[in-house]
Amino acid sequence: MSDQNPKPETPAKPAKTPRTSVVKTDVGAGKPAPTEERPSPDQQLDSLMSHYEGCRLEIIELMQSNERLLNIAILILGAVMTYGISVDAHKIVALGPFALSIVVFQGIQRYELVYQLGGYRKYLEEKMQDLTGDKPAFWEDLVAQLFHRSWTHYPLRALIVLAFLLLCAVGVDAVTRLAAPLETIYRYLAVGSYTGLLVGVSIAVGINFRHYKASFAKAYDLACILGKGNG
Repeated sequence: MSDQNPKPETPAKPAKTPRTSVVKTDVGAGKPAPTEERPSPDQQLDSLMSHYEGCRLEIIELMQSNERLLNIAILILGAVMTYGISVDAHKIVALGPFALSIVVFQGIQRYELVYQLGGYRKYLEEKMQDLTGDKPAFWEDLVAQLFHRSWTHYPLRALIVLAFLLLCAVGVDAVTRLAAPLETIYRYLAVGSYTGLLVGVSIAVGINFRHYKASFAKAYDLACILGKGNG
């Protein structure tokens, strides 16, 4: 006799679901990056004024240094013309133009620094104008005073050029007298070499004197480029 009791059905196993990958989130990803605290307009203005005042003092110091160099140049000229000629010290007379040219060259270098500082001051003026809305006119007033009091005033500048030419003429005469005992070819060689050196020194000083004003625009452009990079 067959067993007619049905077997209990076993429940079906649930289908396996694919494993889902758990996304790990960075805890600090949602936090904003820390921002640098920018100085306030008052702090920026104080910093600009500090740089501006430093440039002003540096310019005044350079111009006073130029005035001292002018006094040295006058002293060299007087010493050469009085002592060198009176006692027939031809070597001293021959070195006079070179000594004067060195002094003038140093003065030109200092005045080039003045123009470089002036270009930077012009940049600072524009930055201060952006903050305050007022245009400071310190640089224009300072230029007028410096040109009026400096050795670059036109009559004095012409006097320096004439003094240098006079020293060159006296120096050539002194070298001619020193080379008189030599043979003709060596005498001409000595005088020609000395004259060539004077011409070379004159050209070098003239080139520096002609192009030193360009340093104003160069310094201003460089300050603008660096200012944008830091801005």
